[in-house]
Amino acid sequence: MEATTQNGACACHGRPWVDLLLPKSKIAREGERALSIRAQEDRGREWADEHGYSIRKVWKENLSAWSDVQRPKYDAAMSAVLNGEVPCLWVYALDRFSRKGAEAVVPILGRARVIFDYERLDSMDERDRRWIIDRAENASDPAPCTTPPYVNACVTGRSRSR
Repeated sequence: MEATTQNGACACHGRPWVDLLLPKSKIAREGERALSIRAQEDRGREWADEHGYSIRKVWKENLSAWSDVQRPKYDAAMSAVLNGEVPCLWVYALDRFSRKGAEAVVPILGRARVIFDYERLDSMDERDRRWIIDRAENASDPAPCTTPPYVNACVTGRSRSR
C-alpha cells in the first residue's frame, strides 16, 4: 500500500509522517545484546502512535554501521529526512545509526528531526545536540564497551522518561 501525502502528513489521518530506520549489525561484539529488527520496528511503531505520527516507510538494514560499509537504505532514509520528504526519522539507538561519529550527526542537527529513541534524544532539540554529538563519538570507538548504551541507561546520564 502506497502512502499518500498531503503537506508532509498522512492524507487519511492528518498525522505527520515518520520513517523508521531499523539497522541491525550482522556482526555483534562479544557480550552485545542488540535489539532485533522486529523488536526495533515494534518499538518504532509504538513511538509513532504515542507521538501522533503515521509510518511512511520502514527502512530495514542488516549491515554493519561501521564507516567503510556501503549503506544504501541508511543513505536513502537520510536523504528523505534531509530533503523534507518526511518530517521525522526514528532510530532505536544512536549507536545503531552510524559509527562515523559526529560526522554522521552534525548535518542533521537543527536541520532535520531524527529521534534516537533509546537515549530519548531529538536532533531538533537544542539541549539534546551536545548529547547526540557525544554519543555519536562514543559509538565510533571500535573498542568493546562493557556497558553498551542499549543495555545500561546510566551511560547516557539521561532518564528514559522525558
